[in-house]
Amino acid sequence: LAQLASRRGVAVGVFGVVLPGTAAYLGAWQLRRYTWKCELVAEREARVAAPVAELPSLGRYGDGEFVRTVNDELAYRRVRLTDVCLRHDLEMHVATRMHDGKP
Repeated sequence: LAQLASRRGVAVGVFGVVLPGTAAYLGAWQLRRYTWKCELVAEREARVAAPVAELPSLGRYGDGEFVRTVNDELAYRRVRLTDVCLRHDLEMHVATRMHDGKP
C-alpha cells in the first residue's frame, strides 16, 4: 500500500510540474503570437491606406524580377497601371475581390 501511495505521489508531482509549465509556455507563446499578429495587421492596414502607387513598367525588369518586385514593394498597395503591353506572353490578369458586390 505504501508503494502505491509513493507511485501516486510521484505521478501527481510530475503532472503538478509538467502541466503548469506547459500551460505557462503556451500562454507566453500565444502572447508573442498576438503581438506579432497585431504588428502584421497594422503594417497591412498602413499599406492599404497608403496613396495609390504607380505600377512599374515591365520593360525595367528581367524574367521573374517584376513579380518579385510587385510582391515585395507593392503587396497590399493600391496601384495604377499605365502601360501598353504588345507582348501577350507578358500579360498578367488581376482581379479584385468582391464582398457583397463591392470591391
